[in-house]
Amino acid sequence: MNMDAISNISDNFSVPINTHEISFALEWTRFVADRILIPVIVILGIAGNSCNIAVLSRPKMRTSTNVYLTNLAVFDMLYLIFMLTLSMIHCRDKDMYASSYYYIPYGRALSDLFGNCSVWVTVCFTLERYIGVCHPMKGKAWCTVQKAKFITLVLFLVCLCNTLPIAFENEVITDKEIMQSVDDNLAPLTYQQDEVFLTTKTNVSMKVSNSSSRINHKNLTKINYKCDTSEFGQRESYQFGYYWWYITLFTFVPLILLSVFNMFLIKSVWHANKRRKLLSQSHVLGDHNNQCMEQQKVTTMLISVVIIFLLCQIPWAILLIYKVYVSAFIIPHDKDIILIAGNICNMLGQVNASINFILYSYFSSRFRRTFKKLLCRWQKKKRGTNIMISDYQSRKSDFTKDSVTTSLMAYRYRRDTVRETNPIWKAPHIVLS
Repeated sequence: MNMDAISNISDNFSVPINTHEISFALEWTRFVADRILIPVIVILGIAGNSCNIAVLSRPKMRTSTNVYLTNLAVFDMLYLIFMLTLSMIHCRDKDMYASSYYYIPYGRALSDLFGNCSVWVTVCFTLERYIGVCHPMKGKAWCTVQKAKFITLVLFLVCLCNTLPIAFENEVITDKEIMQSVDDNLAPLTYQQDEVFLTTKTNVSMKVSNSSSRINHKNLTKINYKCDTSEFGQRESYQFGYYWWYITLFTFVPLILLSVFNMFLIKSVWHANKRRKLLSQSHVLGDHNNQCMEQQKVTTMLISVVIIFLLCQIPWAILLIYKVYVSAFIIPHDKDIILIAGNICNMLGQVNASINFILYSYFSSRFRRTFKKLLCRWQKKKRGTNIMISDYQSRKSDFTKDSVTTSLMAYRYRRDTVRETNPIWKAPHIVLS
């Protein structure tokens, strides 16, 4: 389960919220997180992940690790897009379009799907890097581009099957409210001395005393929408069995695997740096050492990606354990504190999905060179287009001038030829008196 679970469940579905009972701190946290910080983080994250996809998908960057990183950028970008839409609409908000209420359950399921895919892609490239660094002979057979693509596809299908029930966990309930409006712009109606009975358009007879005008009542039907847990989501087997399976598969197992294998990678990098220092002291350096240094930089970059992921994911796991603990032992607690913490964990998840471009640019010189080449190529294309347009305009103006000059010269030539061959032009002028 990704970070938005507590925030979305508490805000949109499970607990009916009375806006008069919401604390000022919760309202302020929601406003700052949902309306200010999250849009900025998401826009920067979409731009950064777009650059990641453009750079890592280049033919020269085609490696098994970069296949995982490219898919991670795709899943992160989709996760950010759906989370941005969910931060703008909530079931607690009123006067929204009906489509917004129906979108929330499916939008939440899609954001969970892509968030879960990002979690397991992170686990996959950590395991792949561990095999390549600690078992290089096996890495040549296992760490290939085709296998990376196949594993990513299998991961997506597994995450899709395990996330699909979330789309049916909640439903939108419609509540029709009949409102009456009065129209008294009709002609006067004769009545008896003290009372008269009127029949309105709603087929309801009403008794009116001392009235001299006709009252016309119109029924207006207002449809109110409300999000609630569906019958499927209320089943005890679903709430207990699927809930624990879900958080085990997408929270606890990835955290354990990433923590263990990341420790092995850090240990291997530490031994490699120690070995390189000994080689530098003995002046045994060469091209092989430069290649090893580049590989160590890539490993360090992946370690930093995993560390950022753990720092953003561990608060969510702690909050989840606390929520389960207070619910199981029926311990009184402040619900607003859990909601505030859920909004903060939600924002940390989006920071984690947006920061990878900075890490790639800082640690990988190859990534920086490829990104610079893409920028230079784009600038050259733009400059070349401007030069072609200006050259076309100058040639067009030169062609116009040349054509006018050529036409004028041809006209003068024909005129001079006619004067020389025609005797009429040579006859003297006769002046009549």
